Amino acid sequence: MLRMPYEQYRAEYFHILEALDPERVVEDLAALAHPYEPVLLCWEKHPLTSENWCHRRMVAEWFENKLGMKVREI
Repeated sequence: MLRMPYEQYRAEYFHILEALDPERVVEDLAALAHPYEPVLLCWEKHPLTSENWCHRRMVAEWFENKLGMKVREI
């Protein structure tokens, strides 16, 4: 998938995410990180663009759209 053009990858990735329960994903991440706060680590240099993108940011967008959860960048 990483060889796909950005828009194709994005569509496919969100299609995969739609099959998941976002609340369960958050619970699973919290359980994996316990007793610490989960972190979605991205190695891409900012700013993120369609040429320089990160699938973890897409997960953050998914959490925001589905759960209203803000995933902040640090």
